[in-house]
Amino acid sequence: MIFKKKEKELSIKDFKNPAKTYADMASQVNFYKVVILSLIIILGVTVFGLMQPPPFLRQDKQGRVEIIEDYSQNNQITDWDIRTFVANFTLLHNFENSFSIEQNAPIMLNMMTSRLRAEYKEKYINEKFIKNIMDSRAKSESYLDLKKISFSKNGQKVVGSVIFVRDITLFESSDKIRKTLRADFVIIETESRSLKAPYGMQVDEYSEVELKR
Repeated sequence: MIFKKKEKELSIKDFKNPAKTYADMASQVNFYKVVILSLIIILGVTVFGLMQPPPFLRQDKQGRVEIIEDYSQNNQITDWDIRTFVANFTLLHNFENSFSIEQNAPIMLNMMTSRLRAEYKEKYINEKFIKNIMDSRAKSESYLDLKKISFSKNGQKVVGSVIFVRDITLFESSDKIRKTLRADFVIIETESRSLKAPYGMQVDEYSEVELKR
């Protein structure tokens, strides 16, 4: 225990002095009262903190980051929020990089609806698929312009596409490949931000196709 007070051993002589015995016992009781009260206060502060909505970061067009302490009062999704969300997901959705797939896959799955997440776990995000990507020993990076992400909104549904470039380096042959891709997506805005949907939106459909030059 954090608070531990060495109790005084009572002897026969102490019992011959009732007033002193009572004073010692009262002192111990008061000490434990302070300990219990302190623990109650700590528990109360902890519970209150857990009940508060977690802060999140919002980036504007100028690249400035604002910390939103209470998203329940400031959770309106802007066009720029949609663009950054699409950009982040597209960059994470890279099955041609053997060095980052393990780290990126869980983040990418958390940005999907439960339907799409289940589909990806069945088709792609499994041990065999991940191992094949890692064994390919390829490194790739994707580049896109947020301003070139086009989309339209219909209620809580956002439908759009973006054209981007992916550079691939094959370490076995030292070859470098550049692909131009178009990603089509459907995003569903959620009722509110939560631990399951911290962005306030989730990807419900996503596909990539290579554009031939």
